[in-house]
Amino acid sequence: MKYKKYSFRNAEVIFENDEKYKEDYSQILNVLDNISEEKICTYFNNSTRNDIKSFSEPINALINEKLTKKKHWHSQVPIFNESEYRPSSTNDKNPWTIDFASPEIAIEVAFNHGSAVAWNLIKLVLASELNHVEKAINTSAGIIICATDDFKRTGGFDGAIGSYEKYLQHLKPMQNQLTVPIMIIGLESLDNYSIHNKKIYTNIDLSPENSLPRNTKKKVKYITEILKEKNIPFEENNIVIDENIINNSIKLKNTEIKIIPNTVYKKLNSSQKEKYFNLKDFISKIDIEKIISSYENE
Repeated sequence: MKYKKYSFRNAEVIFENDEKYKEDYSQILNVLDNISEEKICTYFNNSTRNDIKSFSEPINALINEKLTKKKHWHSQVPIFNESEYRPSSTNDKNPWTIDFASPEIAIEVAFNHGSAVAWNLIKLVLASELNHVEKAINTSAGIIICATDDFKRTGGFDGAIGSYEKYLQHLKPMQNQLTVPIMIIGLESLDNYSIHNKKIYTNIDLSPENSLPRNTKKKVKYITEILKEKNIPFEENNIVIDENIINNSIKLKNTEIKIIPNTVYKKLNSSQKEKYFNLKDFISKIDIEKIISSYENE
């Protein structure tokens, strides 16, 4: 993966030159350097989660898979020893744990809400500083791995997550609280793939010549012209829902393939939505090709 780095309290100089950090820091960068776009997309497409919508889960899983195989590294590490601050199970989303830790470096892979930015930074300090509560780990530096603003947009991330740019914004006012060296690593957009509406597209799919118009009427016209070219029979504005004729709708004749505008689709209940395609989800020619393929199969 491509990424950018920001060194706080001379983190990079320290990591690259101090023997107690060198190996661990090199292992982290090696893990990120060897996460391929294809592996990320394969993980996304093979996920058993119905609600997966971004690259966050694949990246988290691949970092976990690769980093925990390296010497010294452990995942979901408790900061404190006292039972009330320790996770009750391996699946417990305990706020007092660090995503990954070696004896010297604590790491948070941070794709969570922007309101957690300050807490994620403070956790790195808690992992490294003495405390009145008995410690489980005593690291001495930290790393935040997060998405850049651009990757938020192309990677399907929720717009509310804390980005690389937001982490940098927090460093100055929190300088007195952040007493340990911290490296902020911002993951950049993939070169060849992006996610839109929970689907992966290649950059070729989303090139100007393959992208559909955003305007609803223009998009309907674009789709119907392709259907005409393929000699696929269809009806426009002939779908009825709750006794209302739906404008800007398309139905392929002799099939159950029905496309309706998002303004109507979003008002339907879950069982109703299963009967229709949302026009909003058609952003590339490849989406039309899938519908045509379904028609031919039927």
